[in-house]
Amino acid sequence: MIPQDWTPVHRPEDSELVGYLVPGDAGSTPVTLFGHPLGGPADDDEAEELLRRRGLAVLADPWWLDGAADEPVRVQILSADRTGVVVARADFGFVSHDAERYRLPVPTDRLRPLR
Repeated sequence: MIPQDWTPVHRPEDSELVGYLVPGDAGSTPVTLFGHPLGGPADDDEAEELLRRRGLAVLADPWWLDGAADEPVRVQILSADRTGVVVARADFGFVSHDAERYRLPVPTDRLRPLR
């Protein structure tokens, strides 16, 4: 469950949720729909701009899933919202029709960028 002190950020043109601002002593940290930081603490305007630019785009990037096997598993995000994130195993960058799927609660620290 998303913490209550996280501020949702929406695109102005269609009100699509693009991520959250996490308050801190050094400013707000912009995080994805599933809680992965997109940058360090910044003022709210700067953090919101980063979320509007990159918040949804990073969902198309490849990710590592920790804790699903002995080694990290390469995955692709299939969906993400306030309730969870669904990823599929993407061996060699390809999600097959019968690929293992994992539903993770949000926020999660089990996903990290491939790059």
